[in-house]
Amino acid sequence: MTTSRQGATIAPAPPPAQFSAPASPVPLVSIDAGNAAVKIYDGRSYGLIRALYAPIPDGAPTIQAVKNSPVVEVDGARYHVGQQASYYDTCQVAATGNKTELIRLFVAAGLPTKSKTNQADLVLCHHSHDLVREQITADLTGPFLFRRNGVGYSIDIRSVTVLDELFGSWALCRNQGRLGSGLTLGLDLGCGTVLARLIDANGITVRSLTSDKNGVLRLAYLIAQNSKLSQPLRAHGITHPKVAAILEGLQDGSHSYESTGISWGDWWRPIRDRWFKSFITSTTAEFQAQMGMVDRILVTGGGANLVSDLVAGKPRFMIPDAPHRANCIGNWQWVHAQRLGGAA
Repeated sequence: MTTSRQGATIAPAPPPAQFSAPASPVPLVSIDAGNAAVKIYDGRSYGLIRALYAPIPDGAPTIQAVKNSPVVEVDGARYHVGQQASYYDTCQVAATGNKTELIRLFVAAGLPTKSKTNQADLVLCHHSHDLVREQITADLTGPFLFRRNGVGYSIDIRSVTVLDELFGSWALCRNQGRLGSGLTLGLDLGCGTVLARLIDANGITVRSLTSDKNGVLRLAYLIAQNSKLSQPLRAHGITHPKVAAILEGLQDGSHSYESTGISWGDWWRPIRDRWFKSFITSTTAEFQAQMGMVDRILVTGGGANLVSDLVAGKPRFMIPDAPHRANCIGNWQWVHAQRLGGAA
């Protein structure tokens, strides 16, 4: 167990050898299509694509594709996905759309294509997994045809497992032996949603709470609306701060707006504190009857590092190492263990 620079408890990464050998010649790929980034893990390598996409009209030119920002053709339409999409006038942020409807696009953008069998088993996650499992499974199972950077692919998706969006982080920490025998209160600070789950030692979700569109995206909106940012940006000809640019500054820790040199780093914390504490208050009130059985509070997701100083030194609290990756890797470990015929 280590601590961050702010002092929050951080669980170490799992030993890679523990889950390194595939149980089947068919690759198992975990894809966490988050609202800020698409995370991909196949048991050996981890990849990330920013969850930006720009529709490209027929005949329109494209910006050069780079690693982790491909041009994708799927279902008769063409898109630039990832960082390069931010340079198009048509750029859209996944957090403002419907993640379920975008899943085929993001799978086409991130699915590894070097399999000798041209087959894959997928592990996906969604905060409303019980409601969307049937749709996502139907949308992806079977032959999946797409083009990436001009190259055509046909991948046979044999199976699709859809898990709760927070479950993988719980599984990862359990595999590391970092959880107790009581209930774990999981708090997933995503870009679009914030989730709370009470999970018992067997992985059964006892209670759940989902707050849609109140994740880090909401925090970015609050920063964008503050005159301490909007007024200095006007000197650069920017009258409407881009939320995507603020999300980027939060993610990379610069707390600066693109290359303007204008920062919110000196004044954003009270806004952040109110955003996070309001969710803590509503969660503990909702789960009041079970809070006495909670022995671990797991803070995870892409926004976990933004609040590490707020939970530093507090009993029971823990943050996984690289919390934005934890769910994707933990989901892979869980389903891989099922392939092996045992518990994770």
